[in-house]
Amino acid sequence: MRAFNKGFLSIAILTLPLGSAIENSYAAVDIEYPADFCKSNFVNNIPLVINPPVEGSGINLRKEEAQLSNRDKASVCGRWEAVYPRADGAAVDNILGMQTVHSALLPSGKLLLASGSSWRNKFDVDRFPDSLNPVPGTGLFDVREDPFANSKYDNYYRLVNNTAIYDPVANSFYRIPSPLPEKGKDTFLANDLFCSGHVHLPDGNVLFVGGTEYYYPYRTGAQSNYIFDWRKELTVDWKSVDWSVVPEKNDAHYLWTFAGKMDVGRWYPSLVPLNDGRISIFSGFTNYFLTPKVTAYRFEINSTVDFFDPYRFNPDHPENAWKNVDVKETPNSPFSTRIYKTFTPSVCEDMEHFDALGISTNPDADPTLKPPCTCDERCQKDNLYDAFKLYPNNYQLANNRIYLSREGDWVSLRTSDTAYMRRTKNTYWVNIEGDAEHPKVTFEHGPDRPDIITSYGTSYFDPNFNGVGILGGQPVSPGTSTSFITVLHDDENPDYDFSNDSSDSSTPEKIIATRFHGGLGSTKFETFHPDGDNKSGQWKIEPNFLGDHAQDNRTMGAAIVLPTRQVLLINGGNYDFYGPIHYPVLMTPEFNDKGEFVQYHSRRLTDAVEPRLYHNSAVLLPDGRVWTSGGNSARASVNTKEGVQPTSSKKEAPKGQRKPNLDLVNIKMYFFQDGQMAEVQKGMLDTPTENWTAEIFNPPYLFIGGDYRPQIETIKQTSKAKPGTTFQQTIGKQNYYLLQSRQSYEVEVNDLPKEHKQNDELVLIKLPSFTHDWDQGHKFISIPFDKKTCAKSSCVISFQTPEFVKANIPPAFYMMFYVDTQGKPSKAAFVRLDDKAVAP
Repeated sequence: MRAFNKGFLSIAILTLPLGSAIENSYAAVDIEYPADFCKSNFVNNIPLVINPPVEGSGINLRKEEAQLSNRDKASVCGRWEAVYPRADGAAVDNILGMQTVHSALLPSGKLLLASGSSWRNKFDVDRFPDSLNPVPGTGLFDVREDPFANSKYDNYYRLVNNTAIYDPVANSFYRIPSPLPEKGKDTFLANDLFCSGHVHLPDGNVLFVGGTEYYYPYRTGAQSNYIFDWRKELTVDWKSVDWSVVPEKNDAHYLWTFAGKMDVGRWYPSLVPLNDGRISIFSGFTNYFLTPKVTAYRFEINSTVDFFDPYRFNPDHPENAWKNVDVKETPNSPFSTRIYKTFTPSVCEDMEHFDALGISTNPDADPTLKPPCTCDERCQKDNLYDAFKLYPNNYQLANNRIYLSREGDWVSLRTSDTAYMRRTKNTYWVNIEGDAEHPKVTFEHGPDRPDIITSYGTSYFDPNFNGVGILGGQPVSPGTSTSFITVLHDDENPDYDFSNDSSDSSTPEKIIATRFHGGLGSTKFETFHPDGDNKSGQWKIEPNFLGDHAQDNRTMGAAIVLPTRQVLLINGGNYDFYGPIHYPVLMTPEFNDKGEFVQYHSRRLTDAVEPRLYHNSAVLLPDGRVWTSGGNSARASVNTKEGVQPTSSKKEAPKGQRKPNLDLVNIKMYFFQDGQMAEVQKGMLDTPTENWTAEIFNPPYLFIGGDYRPQIETIKQTSKAKPGTTFQQTIGKQNYYLLQSRQSYEVEVNDLPKEHKQNDELVLIKLPSFTHDWDQGHKFISIPFDKKTCAKSSCVISFQTPEFVKANIPPAFYMMFYVDTQGKPSKAAFVRLDDKAVAP
């Protein structure tokens, strides 16, 4: 195993080529460049200073900066590339043509991308400047309109059918059918993947849980679950598939299996893989009709923990794979931890808007259709207590012991005055006990966070200090509004409410904000350091880790742990919906002589072109690059009319897929105020409401030493395989390997630099599954060497696997990277770690 030290990590970033990758050795640059070097010297990789300034010119450029300006800048600052997919897919010119809220890297190396209904409103949504006080949109699925009637099946499917496959090697982007809703006698079961949770099962297939049920009267969670089949995807020629047609379940190109209906729905759930292969599922807003007579109140959070057991799954009886434990009354759970003596909700602004339109908000009119802001007796009681966060960032730190860091997205949905936002510092430990047939869940209180828990900070498990890191995030707030205008009480504004105006003018006026930015991010870096036995731990905070300026406040970012143990912070903005931050930050760990983590050194890297706000995506690819896509600055609106054509009438590429009809979606919208919409006018500079582009970032390590690249040539099992198991298997055109506990293996690596005696490492990174600013199920594993034998430009590395359960390694597919002595990673090999499997 590599012995870490500061010298190695300096080499990892700043090594520059001195000659051929194999024939010559490499030297580290003994220059410490300023943290903002990439900002001050480069704009989109174009050097601002081509040659050193002449003496006496008055330009005070540091000597080392001038020297580097004529060298390979990408080895310090990285490099961006735009994604322009092949013409035979569904991409439209240089854009994908769809939002990418959810992304998962498949064992094939392809990306599964989905967005479902994409948070959209209907086309005719009220908007500024047509209205000075626009009514908030009610979204696509309104409980009053019976949107899940079988007669509306095809149109519903069109509105949620936004799923695609991107192949980074072939640069192909194909639209594929989304999962089919399950039909009943009169209605079907909502299955919108927007705001679902997802993670890989041990066999590499992807489990999607929950998603969006209704938008109005408030967001509620779907109960449907689906499994995506990555192996079957390899058999489909997508060029010949019309993705816009509702498929049949037995179609060769239909890749989904219905995985059952949960007892209670989930909107914004999180999935945590356990070491026995089960998936534990936490949180999310519930479904609307909890029973025929009981409906959910606004922001009601699911108080149960679900368990999905893939080894018990049978498509004919999917219910056999599910177990459910309600923890509402469990001692020390968030739901039994009282945080307020009293709770009195305020009336949110939605009420005045709907009253103005003549929409009934009288709960007595229909007891099953509650007004948007109703908080009944049950609601008020529950809000005296804590609850799960939405998309809670939970981490299994030891076998069946999960830490609730309490970062995530909204502890409950933001209202105009934040009355429903829980303000706590609480964290919790969860113990999974019992067995698969009779699971039991217990809780313990964890150490408090340093300050009130934030939302939308990007969190990750840090392999350098073996704890949880949280970068940026929003303090509790009602959001920020700007761009104020003055409204006069005259004939043009007869309906505007001036009752609170204090002006002495004979013509009353009111100043209103016309742009809502959302919550403001922060520059903090919070870290949780568990103790040795994961019984407790300590939180630390660096308030200004990301910078000292307002422009450095970040939310909605993505923290990607790279094969080199560096952390890449990418995407996001100063606010949810405004102020995109184009520059990534590279965090390089420093270790002392004993290999103990000391601190991070951060560097600002070169800027991306596209803004990546709310709902952006970021995924580490098998070749070491980082995919980024998507982003919302507000809610788009879509044509919901029955029978409209979802594909374009324009001529398609020869033998290619049909293109989406982009005219069906209005992406020139922005937030007037929280929930209220406005339309971009000609001449305004604005971020696209939905960003339909993708970019790929090449980290600096890819430019170390020129064009050479270490390669994993072979993986061999040197111990006797378990009876009946197959170690290596070719699926598609790629080799896969099965690794099991307490077995011995050899890895041959080639194309190494001349000096490769020490400081190299083999690492495993679990396949990413990313949404809403974090990777559910992320895992980074370092593989200790038993022996390393080298000759010329190659080495053979021997290692033995640990007992996976004891080592806290969940069964799954992983990317295996070799990182050489210069800090340059190989392309990944795909391995499956699973003691229950008989083949990869």
